[in-house]
Amino acid sequence: KLNEIRAIIGDSCIWISVDETTDALGRSIANLIVGKMDEEKPQNSNLIYCKVLEKTNAESVAYFVNSGLKLLYPNGVKDEKVLLLYTDSAAYMLAAGKLLKAFFQNLIHVTCLAHALHRVAEEIRNQFPKVNDLISSVKKVFLKSSTRIAAFKEKCPNLPLPPAPILTRWGTWLEAVQYYSENVDSIDKVVNSFSENDSQCIKMAQNVLREKELRKDLAYIRANFTFLAKTIKQLESSKRSLTESMSIFRKAECQLKQASGKVGEIALKKLEMVLAR
Repeated sequence: KLNEIRAIIGDSCIWISVDETTDALGRSIANLIVGKMDEEKPQNSNLIYCKVLEKTNAESVAYFVNSGLKLLYPNGVKDEKVLLLYTDSAAYMLAAGKLLKAFFQNLIHVTCLAHALHRVAEEIRNQFPKVNDLISSVKKVFLKSSTRIAAFKEKCPNLPLPPAPILTRWGTWLEAVQYYSENVDSIDKVVNSFSENDSQCIKMAQNVLREKELRKDLAYIRANFTFLAKTIKQLESSKRSLTESMSIFRKAECQLKQASGKVGEIALKKLEMVLAR
């Protein structure tokens, strides 16, 4: 496979992307992706190296990238061909980029705009703990409970089950807010048909649904911020041109500036801080 990738890249310049995730055992796994830079059309990217990181810091990431490129260039890394490094904006990734520039004189380090908007979405979630409690508790109510799922489908036959957002999947929490904002009364009817003595999550969901500010908060988030989920998905596409992606991002930035209320100001401030990095 590596020989195939080497043949595709040939003597061309490349871009690289490095990110770290967590596996099923809780270990930090670094991944290195490379792609051929072509002025005529986008090229497919290739995963060339994965490794467990004992420490997640700038030095370990920089060492990992160098080790991975040695796999791509077994006869010696072509330093001048490595033009672009693409990462998220975590502090250790920014520091790793500075270390790598010492090895690759032509390297430009850019950070992910989709990740920047994800950071804003996280800040919005932090501002609404009751909404977060609703999404979390209702998710648990129907998790692995065929009886409750059947009751939901009986009472709401035309409504899909409540979404189960995963915080590391960008934008899914805001998508859940959109769902609850549109269907909160139906969810209320179903959840309150269960006995609070059956489960702690049922009791918690019922308590949250009684909160006076809950529906107002859901409506506010939906009106001002749920567009971010769609924008993140658009920016995650690998086939968009740079011009098109920047246009999508600038539109989202303008929408954030128009968001009303105190949380709108907090969200915009968070975006400005992320972009400044």
